[in-house]
Amino acid sequence: MGVTTVATKAIFAGGCRPIPCIPYGTVDTYDDAAGVWPRDTLSEARFGLAATAVGTTTVFAGGLNRNTIDMQGASIGTVYCSPAVANSTGFHATLEAQGAPGSAAQGNAVLSSTGLPPHSFGMFLASRSQGSVASPGGSQGHLCLGGSIGRFNDPSQVVGSGPSGRFQLCLDLTQLPQPMGTASVQSGETWNFQAWYRDANPTPTSNFTSAISVTFH
Repeated sequence: MGVTTVATKAIFAGGCRPIPCIPYGTVDTYDDAAGVWPRDTLSEARFGLAATAVGTTTVFAGGLNRNTIDMQGASIGTVYCSPAVANSTGFHATLEAQGAPGSAAQGNAVLSSTGLPPHSFGMFLASRSQGSVASPGGSQGHLCLGGSIGRFNDPSQVVGSGPSGRFQLCLDLTQLPQPMGTASVQSGETWNFQAWYRDANPTPTSNFTSAISVTFH
């Protein structure tokens, strides 16, 4: 189990039920100021993970035979192109960016998508420009990026939603994909992100999440 504190909150993530060890995917927070126990989820159930806090952001890293990083508590950026077109679950898939102040200098941020079909596969997209293209390539959704669009399509970056219907990817801001290679985010730059994913609604198709615009400092 990973344990950390932020201000008046104690946060407990992951862990497992012994004999046999069944990993947990929950994040339980005790808020002493409010006297409540809100619950969230990790991107995947695991135990033996490390936890720390940076400002108001909690970071859960690793776990037995896992290299996953979850960041919670500090949303950055401005959501646009929302709500997205509903998918086969009836929900509109959303996109959120999380990071600490000075994300560009620190070189990392996390993208999280929710409201996805369970056990779907997809990838995140990045561009310096916004756009609006309805049903590209026969998709049921709308592409909200323009200009040069990079795809996080390395095998280690293609993501699966699992049973929770959630994607998450930790970004290396020194190597954002672009059509002709990679780009390093500079302080003061604005980048836009969106996720594309597969669906069956009712026949095989694809869709997009909402998009988010982030100015890095």
